[in-house]
Amino acid sequence: MVCSWNGYSESGQVTSLLRHVDEHADEIRERYLSWVDDLGMRWVGRRRVVDRLKVRGTGFSVWWMTSVFEKSFVDAPTMARMARIFALDAILEERSPSKVLLVSDLPDVRRSIRRLCRLHGISFRVRRAGEEAVGVRMRRLAGRVLPAPLRAGWALLRFFIQSRPAAKSRPTRWQDGPDSILMVSCFGQMTVEEVMAGEFETRYWAGLRRVLEDEGMMPNWLHYFVSSPTVPDLAEAVDLLGHIESKSDGREAHALLESYLTRRAVLRVAVRWLRLVPSTIALRALGGRSFGPSIHSVLWPLACRQWRDDLRGARSVHNLIWLGLFYAACADLPRQNRGIYLCEGAYWEHAFIHAWRANGHGELIGVPHATVHHWDVRYLNYAEGRGGEGPLALQKPDRLVKNNVTAGVAFEAMGLDSRSIVECESLRYNYLLGLTASDPEERAFPLSVLVLGEMRRSVTVAMLSQLAEVVGHIDMSVTLKPHPISPIDLGMFPTLDLQTVDRPLAEVLPAFEVAIASHATTAGVEAYVAGLRVLIWLDPRDLNLSDLRGVVGVNFVSGPEDLARELGDAVPTVTRPSAPSEFFCLDAGLPRWRRLLAERSA
Repeated sequence: MVCSWNGYSESGQVTSLLRHVDEHADEIRERYLSWVDDLGMRWVGRRRVVDRLKVRGTGFSVWWMTSVFEKSFVDAPTMARMARIFALDAILEERSPSKVLLVSDLPDVRRSIRRLCRLHGISFRVRRAGEEAVGVRMRRLAGRVLPAPLRAGWALLRFFIQSRPAAKSRPTRWQDGPDSILMVSCFGQMTVEEVMAGEFETRYWAGLRRVLEDEGMMPNWLHYFVSSPTVPDLAEAVDLLGHIESKSDGREAHALLESYLTRRAVLRVAVRWLRLVPSTIALRALGGRSFGPSIHSVLWPLACRQWRDDLRGARSVHNLIWLGLFYAACADLPRQNRGIYLCEGAYWEHAFIHAWRANGHGELIGVPHATVHHWDVRYLNYAEGRGGEGPLALQKPDRLVKNNVTAGVAFEAMGLDSRSIVECESLRYNYLLGLTASDPEERAFPLSVLVLGEMRRSVTVAMLSQLAEVVGHIDMSVTLKPHPISPIDLGMFPTLDLQTVDRPLAEVLPAFEVAIASHATTAGVEAYVAGLRVLIWLDPRDLNLSDLRGVVGVNFVSGPEDLARELGDAVPTVTRPSAPSEFFCLDAGLPRWRRLLAERSA
């Protein structure tokens, strides 16, 4: 028997670990979540892990901000590797082989599987797959050579320098009174042209600003900066924010969160870091083979590098910076009866929620701005029964907004009662109303194919490379809509005769019959609800992160053969929602949002 670490294809004696994970996703996800929950509550000496990471004077534990607890699928391959280990554990339990030969260049994976085999009493040998890339080796060596305290100090200094342009972006007066409301959001998803025309219409909150105005609300906007092609740096963001305020009528206030990183705030972060480090020394015990349940020693080699960064490296400083910034901002605000924030389950949200509560503000509502796929387990941190108990328990929002089918599935998995959920329109996807697409029964030639690029340039290149292998066998025209931050060199694919388009999806989708999207972009969902036939390309190195996983009529492809078969199907079977509103909560008038904002007694 052969188990492949990468890829979804199976044949003969070859078993795909990723396919096994996909077929047993619920069980494996629960095992992973249980391991993380157990880890935070484990006792190390006389205190639990969560207790040892308490920040003095705040009543908050940075355990809730660690990469291990956050469980992000974006920043590191840790979760995908652990999921494969759980799959391999089940296969070894079922097949009971006498020996295992591992062919791998990944040191952490080698250690993990060695321990797994020891746990099962199986003979283990390892062989390298080949020479390790020089760049990979150098990055790993640099991480070992540069001490964690130096990385932490450099991270603090760099954050402070980069934040200096925002120093004077704080409002002279926040909105106050019963009609004021705090809006916490990423500063992005807008164009410079719109801002210069006097419009503040971020895609995250499309149409909501007008509703706030109609309902007589006076919003306080607290923005955190994320670089984008339209707003590449903080200096540009400050200029745009000043223009937005100059065009407002005085009924709203804007500030960048980074404006609260003063010299005193930097000193406070440094002092907190120095006080926290000694209490983390005992946490080295987590690397012991006798610590925790037997599976812990198997999983720990995959998590230990991130954990060291959580405790003493750059991540440890970033956690304290976010905590300090939100404490300062929430203390500066007059009391707000209600706050609404962009909810993604990100680590900084836990610091914000704690700071909001600590400063005596009112109801807090989290709004997922996009779809929620099966492996985006960050949202499950708010599930009933998770987050611990006592004074250091994880703080949670009062309510979460349900605005699409995937959010509903996630909230059901979280075990939330109806009082914790409020249904509102999906602001980012309201543009889907009225979209029409070509009828698949009236197939035209050449077949019009739209490739939807994603943030990771390597993934888009891999999709196009496989498409180039089949283009000679199928009469089709291919157009690429690249991700804004990941342009593609069209010269790499001369056989595709690629065209590109950069217009909004609302204008692009109706012109195509088929959309090919990676498993990690929500653009595939938009193409699906717009009526296109959708093929989801599975990254052979990653979990199936598609929001369309399990949806009837959506086909998943993992190689050139799959692409050729699906694109060459003369009479495709397509099942699609009869309207986008079957997937998203949509209404141009935003009546649900109006009802929510009218609740003055919150």
